[in-house]
Amino acid sequence: MSPLKNKFLTKIFIYLNYLFIQLINGQQQSQPFQSEECKKAATNCENSTDCVHRLAVLQSAWSEYLSYF
Repeated sequence: MSPLKNKFLTKIFIYLNYLFIQLINGQQQSQPFQSEECKKAATNCENSTDCVHRLAVLQSAWSEYLSYF
């Protein structure tokens, strides 16, 4: 096997391992992360539908922000 082909196969193997690890990590996070402030706000908002909807948007945006780190 040529060194170039060997290097190419090694890179593919590393990339597939990376994808597999990402898949496993994604499955382990069944619940989104919620800070203590979010949990407290959710408890305080339970009786107000409008508040719950606004809070859900904020929590979604926060989770999306955290996913970049």
